[in-house]
Amino acid sequence: MAVVDFAIEQPPAGHGIPTGTRRVTWTLAGGDTGKPYPCPHYPDKNVSVSGTFDSATVTIQGSDEIIAVPTLYYTLHDQSDNDITFTTARGEQIVNNPYQIRPSVSAGTSTAVVVRLTVTTTARR
Repeated sequence: MAVVDFAIEQPPAGHGIPTGTRRVTWTLAGGDTGKPYPCPHYPDKNVSVSGTFDSATVTIQGSDEIIAVPTLYYTLHDQSDNDITFTTARGEQIVNNPYQIRPSVSAGTSTAVVVRLTVTTTARR
């Protein structure tokens, strides 16, 4: 049950990330939360989760608090207004635009899940 820092993913040699795009990654176990990533200036957001879930659930949360360690989080939503939670590997587009985003893993028996947040300054077509 730790707060896990995010990493900014770098592309492999010869592959560039488009201008205005950033990929943020957390590797979490059961009971962990990710350190929140501030990204209000990236209005287009997509999240994907992969790994071994076992009985764990990954919830994508946002906070509008402009402080280093927010305490008020809410569950983010997809385009159909469903809560963004994962019990299997897949991806979702995030429609909310909070100040900070973090993943949170329930205290299930997850071995390791990888959460990847892709944010861009312009909408994809």
